[in-house]
Amino acid sequence: FFFQAEDGIRDSVASRGLGDVYKRQINAEYMGMVDCSLILEPDCAVYLAPDCIYLANNYTKGIYKVYRQMAEKKPERLESALSIQDAYFKKNCYGIFGLITLLETSYLAMIDKCTIIGYILKAPVVRIDSLFFCALSKSISKEAATKNSDYLNMIRECVQCKSLYFSREINLTLNMQAVLNGTALKKVSPAADLPYAHTKERFFFNNQHCKYFIDNHMHELITPIIHGFMTIHHFNIKSASLDFVLISRKDVRRLGRRYLVRGLDKDGNSANFAETEQIVIYYDEGAMRVASYVQTRGSIPLIWSQKPNLQWEPPIKIHASDEENKEAAKKHFVEQVQTYGKIKLVNLIDKKGKQLEIGQAFNKLVRDLQMDEVDLEWFDFHEECKGMKWDNISNLILKLGDEIEKYDYFMALIDTTNVKEYKALNPANIQVLCLQSGCIRTNCMDSLDRTSVVQSVIARNLLHRQLYKLTLEPKLNVNGSAFAPFEGDLEAVFRHLWTDNGDQLSILYSGTKALKTDFTRTGKR
Repeated sequence: FFFQAEDGIRDSVASRGLGDVYKRQINAEYMGMVDCSLILEPDCAVYLAPDCIYLANNYTKGIYKVYRQMAEKKPERLESALSIQDAYFKKNCYGIFGLITLLETSYLAMIDKCTIIGYILKAPVVRIDSLFFCALSKSISKEAATKNSDYLNMIRECVQCKSLYFSREINLTLNMQAVLNGTALKKVSPAADLPYAHTKERFFFNNQHCKYFIDNHMHELITPIIHGFMTIHHFNIKSASLDFVLISRKDVRRLGRRYLVRGLDKDGNSANFAETEQIVIYYDEGAMRVASYVQTRGSIPLIWSQKPNLQWEPPIKIHASDEENKEAAKKHFVEQVQTYGKIKLVNLIDKKGKQLEIGQAFNKLVRDLQMDEVDLEWFDFHEECKGMKWDNISNLILKLGDEIEKYDYFMALIDTTNVKEYKALNPANIQVLCLQSGCIRTNCMDSLDRTSVVQSVIARNLLHRQLYKLTLEPKLNVNGSAFAPFEGDLEAVFRHLWTDNGDQLSILYSGTKALKTDFTRTGKR
């Protein structure tokens, strides 16, 4: 089975060349820095009864009675577990994923198995490994049961991509600047301590599946889940102890596979849109210094399609009128500016062939929008870097120099003297040192391979700046070089984790690992 790609033909073979050779040679120290065998205690219990299902949160002690005929009776909040007397089955789980409606019934999806991948600000972060499903209706037809079984198996296979993450304490739908400089730590009510509080819906993967619980104010049963990539890795620079965190949050409003879902919809939602955040946490005596940098990627912000056929590169079709495209793009960029500040668009597609037409339409769109906060740089990646001249990416970094300097990054100092866990953090503990005021949005045709390479180079430049600010580098090592190396373990960590991020985002959109990962992983092709 073959997948067409912007750079040629992708196939289902796992190896993508030299990058995977290096990946197989990763030493045990790299693989074992985060103990992924740590398992959480279950925090929810589900009790099955003839006419209802009881849902209990073991931490908040909240217990709800949900009737199997959900449309006829509203759920009830019970005072204690003593009210559960007619249950014939109990299942412990790590959280409620939500309700999934299939043929003739809905299924309650529960987090059955999960793994701690590490900690952010002393809050455990968890990857979902499997879901457990319970049908609300006790009697459905044999035909519906058979088809539903197939559908549930498809969901189980999707979960096996290891792309779903949650935390009981920190809100993973928010980036660090939003968490530490926003309202997420302001305990204005008991509900503010719940993971659901302040959740950003566009990264809340199971939002629609939790609608029943949201509408009925059962917030303590809601587990906000993000979809994408996440890794936490500990390393040292000399005697300094640090954590490197890389998160890619996929926008859930326009999910879908490459070629089948392209561009914007009329509401301005972008295909394959993801917010990627690189975080460094420096553990000092009695304090944590947190530095983060956010970039985004997304499909070319026009209403367009590229339906697959037997051609090497399927034809590109721009839909709707100029005015309709302008309206959709304006909705998209207004939200981007409200969220991130100024936006620098980096377009990496070819300035020839089929890609030229949509590139010119993209240029015209940005001119017509006349938004002072939005600017475009068209860098023909294939032309600039042909003949393996990868150092030419430095030319792009030089062109983006003003934006990188002006947009800055987020950094905060957290006093942890009396803070033993994340829940103990409050604004009085936090001193914000600088804020990120703009964002670079990168795209190519798929917003995968070329985009991942360029994003990793930009992230490398910013990380040097942050390490210098943290006094962990003796000089500012960003003198025009796109690939200035890091000291110690960090160079290998940086390369491997950014490559893993590119692979995961490619799998989620195209079904196979990324091309050009050999370059990201080793610096060579």
